[in-house]
Amino acid sequence: MTNIVRETANKNIKTIHHLGDVTKAEIAYGKKRYRIERQEKVFVIDPNMHTAEWITCAPYDNHFVYLLPSNIEGWFAMCTCGGPAVITGYNAYRKDASPTDTGKMLLCYHHANSGKHADGSS
Repeated sequence: MTNIVRETANKNIKTIHHLGDVTKAEIAYGKKRYRIERQEKVFVIDPNMHTAEWITCAPYDNHFVYLLPSNIEGWFAMCTCGGPAVITGYNAYRKDASPTDTGKMLLCYHHANSGKHADGSS
């Protein structure tokens, strides 16, 4: 199986993709490796707003978004393409939404802005 290593927006983190397997990946932070898996929804706690809620993750074919492990410094969520992930309201993703999507969604920042992931894939 071929491994692709890609630098992410976070310092010292590399995402390793296993071609043909878009449900699991490994991230390397320093000398440690963390296994991440695709989730349909993630639980996000916002201490500044005193809120906590389940957020749906964008269903990309070739990448997925995930929350960083709590002991890794940096942006709270990433996409396996190497770009940051952001939470948006329905208006930001309605063109890609299914009829059941109506609330907030965690999606790749690069894909939301340009229609392509940070690695150039769509």
